[in-house]
Amino acid sequence: MKRKEVTVGILLLFMATCIVPAIAHHTERQSSRGNWLYVGGSGPGNYTKIQDAIDDANYGDTVFVYAGIYYENITIYHEITVLGENKDTTIIDGYETDDVVYITRNGIHFSGFTVRNGSLFGGAGIIVLPYSGSVEITNVHVTDNAIGVVLKSGTGTLLHDTIINNNTETGVYVQSYQSEILNNTITNNRLFGIVLLADDVDDTIIKQNVISGSREGIWISDFYETSNIEITNNVIMNSSNYGVKLGTIDSKIQGNQFCNNSIAVALVGAERTDIRDNTFLNNKQGLLIVGTGTNRIHRNNFIQNQEDAFFSHLPFENARNYWYRNYWDIHRHPLPKPIMGQKVIWIPFLILFNISWVQFDFLPAFKPYDFSGMKPWN
Repeated sequence: MKRKEVTVGILLLFMATCIVPAIAHHTERQSSRGNWLYVGGSGPGNYTKIQDAIDDANYGDTVFVYAGIYYENITIYHEITVLGENKDTTIIDGYETDDVVYITRNGIHFSGFTVRNGSLFGGAGIIVLPYSGSVEITNVHVTDNAIGVVLKSGTGTLLHDTIINNNTETGVYVQSYQSEILNNTITNNRLFGIVLLADDVDDTIIKQNVISGSREGIWISDFYETSNIEITNNVIMNSSNYGVKLGTIDSKIQGNQFCNNSIAVALVGAERTDIRDNTFLNNKQGLLIVGTGTNRIHRNNFIQNQEDAFFSHLPFENARNYWYRNYWDIHRHPLPKPIMGQKVIWIPFLILFNISWVQFDFLPAFKPYDFSGMKPWN
């Protein structure tokens, strides 16, 4: 009898050790952010369409989508999480009709999907509509649309750790305030990697991205008085026209690597831009400044470019720029480094001609900078 009691006790203890963690895990998933609704898979009561689960979700719920291909155009309008099992195998396919994913409310988290085949006539893979704000898009692959991601939210959209490639027009189209575009791979989008075009795109952060293979890597319109744009620690390469083209006020271009672009950086109508700690390597032209001044260009490496820098302005424009402590690989002596440019004389309907002009980097660096330690190489 005692032996039976011991045996039963051991069995009960074993069952308890198996059941309790399972219950605890289930409870944790249910209570972390409301209820969980499941799409696909083989569980009882699982949905077959993502939109049906979204429609039944409430504030704080999570819609979990198992791997598979879902031919849908979905709208997320609750403050919920929509989570794919695996971004490579959980696919939302718009079947080349309209935008694929609409986000129309703040507090939404969208992660873990491939989003593809929006309309090729201006359709987006993901569009964050006005007044959404505080939306997070992460760990997504957006491909084969006209535009990869459109950020029209009111403020504070976070797009990070996402692959955006092979879209026929633009990778990321920003029309929102205080967006953060961080740690993404944005490649082979035909026209633009990232474009900012609106009167309320101030305070956008573009940081730690790889942007490659577009006509223009980053393009920021000079039509609006855009200000406080931060472009930092990116790798921008293989742009057939401009790596970065901007016409902003009080912006920062810092810590980037510009490689194999036609023109790495073009300032057109930009003012008070701080350009420092960048490497311009093997571009046709490193830096072009047109019709603008009061920019600071310091502590940059200019290496193996066909032309390192050039400026052009009208006589009445304040075109004074501040060059100092840059490394120029073709200038290896202690004398000031001349930066060649021109003044453009234009008499309307009569004459247009150029006068050669020059600015100087009076204290050029003798050695290229190693920006990992922020000191010149030994």
